[in-house]
Amino acid sequence: MNLIFYQNCISPHQIPYIKQICNDKRVNEVYLIVPRADYDMRREMGWDSESLLKNTRIKIILRPSKEQIYHIQQNYIDNSVHLFSGIRADNYVFNWFKMSLKYNLVRGIISEAPFTYKIPLCLHYIRFLFQDLKYIPFIKYVFAIGDEATQYYLSISKKWRVIPFIYVTESKSPIQINKTTDDNKKTVNYVYIGSISDRKNVISIFRALRLLPNVNLKIDIIGEGNQKSKIQKYCIQKGISHLVNFRGVIPMNEINSLLCNYDILILPSKHDGWGAVINEAITSGLFVICSDKCGAKSLILNEKIGIIAKSTRSKEFFKVIAHSIDNINSIRMNKQYRIAWSQNISGEVIADFFINNIIYNKAIQIPWKND
Repeated sequence: MNLIFYQNCISPHQIPYIKQICNDKRVNEVYLIVPRADYDMRREMGWDSESLLKNTRIKIILRPSKEQIYHIQQNYIDNSVHLFSGIRADNYVFNWFKMSLKYNLVRGIISEAPFTYKIPLCLHYIRFLFQDLKYIPFIKYVFAIGDEATQYYLSISKKWRVIPFIYVTESKSPIQINKTTDDNKKTVNYVYIGSISDRKNVISIFRALRLLPNVNLKIDIIGEGNQKSKIQKYCIQKGISHLVNFRGVIPMNEINSLLCNYDILILPSKHDGWGAVINEAITSGLFVICSDKCGAKSLILNEKIGIIAKSTRSKEFFKVIAHSIDNINSIRMNKQYRIAWSQNISGEVIADFFINNIIYNKAIQIPWKND
């Protein structure tokens, strides 16, 4: 079997399982076709996606010509599956998808749920009805990233096979940092990683902290964004600036080693198609607090792993942060449980799940639903 992935960029959240697909004896060749290595905005945030391709058997085609696309589609028809990142989420990928309609190919899409931060879901349904309904007969598989995506694509049609799916991050051996001092035992250490923007709702963390009296905690904010100065001013005004450390941008390849400094990751987003930092946190043994608007809430299987805030309001985050402080001893005791459980979301496991869903026409056990 051959697998051809058409994606908008080299994604650090998909390369880990695609690399492992290359090692499966059932797979002959794996192509990754992208119009760009990465977006400038992501590079500014410390991403280095090209480095992930070292020592892999993925055949990368960067900025292909139309002739290259036609050549691939003409020569990989039998025993091949062509997988597109959504239908029209990226203009390049959409054009390659339309080019593929000339051939009798097996196609799939890999897609998050619609972006509902500013556009209500009902409008997405209407747009799909008028623009994309005609493409359903040409798509066999939908790998739906997150529960909302699964529900959305199941509700649209029964003609394609919707498969629950997730993003994956690199599994690395975390660098253990000595945290045995009395001060570190008493202080609850939180971290937020991402852009400091309205969509990410970072301000809600500090509005919640203002409600917590005499707490012994620290929170590091890793990232930059247009709301940083606003939040810094808020912290000064409310007398909580001593609780926070703004660390700026840290390169992607350094995040894993830093995570061992913390007890809890917090991700309060108003909308996050996934939120792959949750994968990274669990893999490093952190407890996770996230909003119910994060796609990666699918990984919060039980309260040993984390808590899902029922809204993005600061009062809700006050409750879950207070709960985590009250239960910090059990949270720390369950660190090794989280690290062991994270094998369920490793590149190797997700690659096997991906291939099995293509080969076998039946429901496959979802690994991240294993307790």
